[in-house]
Amino acid sequence: MQDHSHLYLNLINEFNLKEDDILFLSSDVSQLAKYFKSQGTSFDPNVLIDLLQNRLSKGTILIPAFTDLLKNGGEFDWNKSKPTTGALSNRVMKRKDFIRTEDVLHSVFVWGKHQTEIVALQDESTFGPKSIFGFMEQHPVKMVIIDVHFQNSFTYVHYIEEKRKVNYRKAFHWTVSFRKNGEMSSKKVLFYTKRWGIETNLTQLQEQLISKGIVQQKNVHGISLLMLDVAETGREIENYLNNGGKTHEFKLLLWFKCFVKAVIGRK
Repeated sequence: MQDHSHLYLNLINEFNLKEDDILFLSSDVSQLAKYFKSQGTSFDPNVLIDLLQNRLSKGTILIPAFTDLLKNGGEFDWNKSKPTTGALSNRVMKRKDFIRTEDVLHSVFVWGKHQTEIVALQDESTFGPKSIFGFMEQHPVKMVIIDVHFQNSFTYVHYIEEKRKVNYRKAFHWTVSFRKNGEMSSKKVLFYTKRWGIETNLTQLQEQLISKGIVQQKNVHGISLLMLDVAETGREIENYLNNGGKTHEFKLLLWFKCFVKAVIGRK
């Protein structure tokens, strides 16, 4: 059988990783799968992860396992609730060497040096100082985004918004049923989320960060790569907001839909 490891290594080499880096990998692998097919083979996420582990022999890998569809009063099953963050996340969920954190909204799969420290993180607020986002502010985390726009990948921006207590978001207190290894408990969650009519828009932000060189952009075999230092990018976003930059927009139709949904829900 032909060895296609060079296809994975060609991609990984673009990440410019050191052996002790902390890597947060966000991805849409659909275009990557098409490229591998054009090369006469199929894309295997496990091979990519195995080779990343070899490269980061003294480092840490974080894969988002966010559950965007969870609602107040819902249930999060630590063992079974599937991430809404793509095929790579769902494949990693089947591995035994990654451990999932317990944040019901923004859990991550973690492997490597900082695994114990990250798994122990506990914060009532999903964007709080002791969340995975707080960890990323305090540590040199390198983020690689494969073929996904900032709009659908850079959730860290909401951590910054909560720190700033922006007026277009509001703290909501949720109660979620938390199941782990067959045992059920109740977990209170603070979610600093959008007010009615607010829609996140990171298009201008992404363009400015790329133009300033804070975010590196590459195109590899037609696959977009964005690479950045999370904490450095966060500081630049603070400057962006301080100078009148926007990460959101108000849409009247969206507000009306939220209003109608709330009225129907009360009946």
